[in-house]
Amino acid sequence: MDDERSRITQRVVTSAPARLDFGGGWTDVPPYADREGGTVCNVAITRRTVVALGSAAAGSAAGGAAGGLVRGALRRAGIGEGAVRVT
Repeated sequence: MDDERSRITQRVVTSAPARLDFGGGWTDVPPYADREGGTVCNVAITRRTVVALGSAAAGSAAGGAAGGLVRGALRRAGIGEGAVRVT
């Protein structure tokens, strides 16, 4: 794990617009869409979500309600838990 932490030296900040779903929410996402097809009607608005990834000073990741989602995304990206700090 220490090797993994030492490789992460940059900080990445990204954002995405919030989306309002008017109908069909998530019907265009596999596996449902693969079986049934799907159509979504939504719109992006100016309010944004911002996420920052950086080297973990204390080897911590985001907690709270989004903690499980964050841990799953890091695992999917091949980044070990505690290797980065997510804010």
